[in-house]
Amino acid sequence: MTDQASSSANTSRRGRAKVVLWQSIVDHFVQAIADGLLAPGEQLPPEPRLIERFGVSRNTIRRAMAELEERGLVRIGQGQGTFVADRSLLYPISRRTRFSPNLAAEGREAKTELLSMERRRAGTDAESLAIGEDEPILVVHSRSWADDTPLSIATMHYPLDRFPGLEETRALFDSQTKLLAHYGIGDYVRLKTFLSARPPTEEEARLLHIPRSRWVMQTLKIDADVAGVPVAVSKGRWSADRIEFVIDGQVD
Repeated sequence: MTDQASSSANTSRRGRAKVVLWQSIVDHFVQAIADGLLAPGEQLPPEPRLIERFGVSRNTIRRAMAELEERGLVRIGQGQGTFVADRSLLYPISRRTRFSPNLAAEGREAKTELLSMERRRAGTDAESLAIGEDEPILVVHSRSWADDTPLSIATMHYPLDRFPGLEETRALFDSQTKLLAHYGIGDYVRLKTFLSARPPTEEEARLLHIPRSRWVMQTLKIDADVAGVPVAVSKGRWSADRIEFVIDGQVD
């Protein structure tokens, strides 16, 4: 074998060895999570301890952690550490779906964070809201959390003629149910729900704390008062590995 061929073969073997090292670490944690030795939400040992434990380089540990995150088995918090991913939430969808009660049923605390608001003409949302294209609507961007984990981001569209002063009052309420009750709508139902899946945009991945390789479930729902008049159209993007939708058309 020539010196060049020998060098090439050694390089190839070293490359395979590196793959085996990070893959073996991945396999170790996959098995530990499957066996229940690592519970959802549990923090993995810090990087220096993993380097010492497995006798590998920092790059090898980071490659293994990145692979575990790609698979949705861990979540890596910037400056916080690496945690075993929580199990996916069961989220029933019915005519009277409510975010906070759904999370409470799973033993999780619901929080909603208002990101921004903007006023514009209804345009393409006019038909869903049963209003004219030139009528004003308020577009509300928010992010919802399950405990300390971002679960979804939403874009809500409200007809402003029906909800005067909404720009000022929206920030006072942490849920749509409370907001609508403020305007005298004590009950509302979901007329339609559309579901689809796609990769996230860079901004969606940032807000949901997920890598771009992870997909999101996209929802489009139309809520109406009990008379059937639309009150809001919502476009949601949910971290797909954190949610499991349960659709039951028989449940109010």
